[in-house]
Amino acid sequence: MVENNETHQLARKPIPSLNYLLTSHVWRQDHNGFSHQDPGFLDHVINKKAEVIRVYLPADANTLLSVTDHVLRSRHYVNVIVAGKQPALQYLTMDQAIKHATTGLGIWDWASNDQGGEPDVVMACAGEIPTMEALAATDLLRQHFPDLKIRFVNVLRFDDTATARRTSTRLV
Repeated sequence: MVENNETHQLARKPIPSLNYLLTSHVWRQDHNGFSHQDPGFLDHVINKKAEVIRVYLPADANTLLSVTDHVLRSRHYVNVIVAGKQPALQYLTMDQAIKHATTGLGIWDWASNDQGGEPDVVMACAGEIPTMEALAATDLLRQHFPDLKIRFVNVLRFDDTATARRTSTRLV
């Protein structure tokens, strides 16, 4: 180790990130129940320093692929990916998924109908099952309230409040 005089921190050679894949999530109660699906784990890691912890909740298969590629290449982080064991739906193309993974959150224009105007309702979600349910709720809202302007926001990455500043789009 060598001391970095500018920051007074110890500098180390680059080390691979610790990548944690959490495949039992609270949304499916297949057979393990709460004993394997402790939601407190995410609460615990999200409260750690954003300079170290990255939490990803991909909504679809392509976003999971993009996130996995990113975390396997990363250095000096603890990355947590929450993804179910079942086959995942595919909402985004690979190019859309890469862009979404880069920003960490975004408006899904194809699921929104506010045309960039002021929405009446913002549907926000994170993760596989909540996204599926939020899309179903959005569909129901459109059926029963066709004039309602809906903006659909998906959050992929939980690490700091700067995530919203990294996007070039006004979310709400």
